[in-house]
Amino acid sequence: CPRAGRPSLCALKPKLQAAVTALLAPDLCRLVDAGFTPAPTSNDWALSWIRRTRDGGEWRDNVDASLSEASESYAIDVYADGSYAAVKRTITVSSPSCVYASTDQVSDFGANQATLYLKLYQISATVGRGYPLTTSITR
Repeated sequence: CPRAGRPSLCALKPKLQAAVTALLAPDLCRLVDAGFTPAPTSNDWALSWIRRTRDGGEWRDNVDASLSEASESYAIDVYADGSYAAVKRTITVSSPSCVYASTDQVSDFGANQATLYLKLYQISATVGRGYPLTTSITR
């Protein structure tokens, strides 16, 4: 950093990084998971989805968009009902699929569920949870 007593870019760097992160945070959250596909198997729910990138994402044939994150991470909130007020369980995974097991449903609700109320989030190291994909699915 330059001489003492003079403002420098070195001193502004942390503030500038914080301001840029705050400015870009909505854009980092905007592109969330899409293409949610439920596949009920027995009394378990096998859930899968197609991840989206938060950076670029140009459509190219036969090529996946880059992840744009150091690691892949998702959180799926399972809600008590369609009001989306009470979370019964949060499932955290590192790939675009998970299973909501029959035993977990019975533990959470007292019985297997014919309809699930879900919010699916892609997790960013920069801003945390992105905007959710909110959906209900019925067998």
